[in-house]
Amino acid sequence: IGNSRKVAANEPNSRLNEPQVAPAPGRNAQPAQGENSGPITDLAALLNMNQEELVNHPAQLSGAKVLQKLGSNAFFIGSGGSQRLLVVPQQGAQASTVKPGDTVDVSGTIKKLPGEHDAMKQWNLSSADADMLRDMHVYLEASEIKVGRK
Repeated sequence: IGNSRKVAANEPNSRLNEPQVAPAPGRNAQPAQGENSGPITDLAALLNMNQEELVNHPAQLSGAKVLQKLGSNAFFIGSGGSQRLLVVPQQGAQASTVKPGDTVDVSGTIKKLPGEHDAMKQWNLSSADADMLRDMHVYLEASEIKVGRK
């Protein structure tokens, strides 16, 4: 009898709590992400996650290999092929000295990649450069870029 009473007491509680818990992740997703989970620090994990869910999430990537430059200021980091992330410096963050083969520490925010034409305008890219963004969904808007040459 004691057991059945406990179960009965718990049942209404869990039912009451469910509606409050269910909408919360959607409504509070932005603030909760920032407070509870720190920045993404693993580039490989970032590239293998559902990138659409990472938009507006902070990232701090250290020891990332520069694969190639894109336009005058942007560059790709990663291990190559589809395992790469575009890094676009914010106003004031300098990347003109970054060269392929460099190792960089970058921190900033994951943003949704604009369409090809917008990207060409925003970042002064050629159409060949913009073609390289075709299969990508997000980029890192870097507030800080540190080059650590070997």
